Amino acid sequence: MAKDKIEPVEAQFMKEQFLDSSRYTALQKDVLSGLLEDGKLYSLSDVDRQLQDFLNREVQA
Repeated sequence: MAKDKIEPVEAQFMKEQFLDSSRYTALQKDVLSGLLEDGKLYSLSDVDRQLQDFLNREVQA
């Protein structure tokens, strides 16, 4: 019998939980408050990726 490979599921959190977290600075929380949608679940990697994408965007003049 072949064993099925079980993929670990990444924990997901609400926007409010990220904003209350000590993981992010006040500036990062301000950015996240605008990027994340209320009532939607996000994983840590999703939020970190969105934050980095936002911070690395080129400024348009």
